[in-house]
Amino acid sequence: MSIWIHDHQFELYPEANLPILALIKGNQFNADNAGGGLFLRETQNTVIRNNIFAGVSNYGIRAEAYWPDIYNENGLILGNNFSNAAFNRASIILDPTSRNWTVVGSNNKDDVIDQGIDNVITGMNVKTFDGSLGQTIKDNFILLKNMH
Repeated sequence: MSIWIHDHQFELYPEANLPILALIKGNQFNADNAGGGLFLRETQNTVIRNNIFAGVSNYGIRAEAYWPDIYNENGLILGNNFSNAAFNRASIILDPTSRNWTVVGSNNKDDVIDQGIDNVITGMNVKTFDGSLGQTIKDNFILLKNMH
């Protein structure tokens, strides 16, 4: 992994409702031989935008949760460049424990594996999609405005 974000606080003390607020913006990831670029576990309200991914790896971005009854949720992936990368699985993987993510892409060659709940994906090739569309992209832009 180039970056791994794991919210232990949310996992251990969910009643405190104090998730890590992460804005991952303007980075360059070279994921050669790293397995993946950006790995997110048990995060909430994460915004990933305007990053450049290069190299060959399993994935560019992956969102998941490990513990029962905890989700990786309400994230926004916007304006990332995957054109200099090759992925064995997909540009973005939203595992079954992801929900309410919004993914906005600009290249239909980039692909998303969506196994989650109520994720909204536009401008990318969805490899697996089975479910409702959830909240709108406009709703998730509120997160973006509040984080900078």
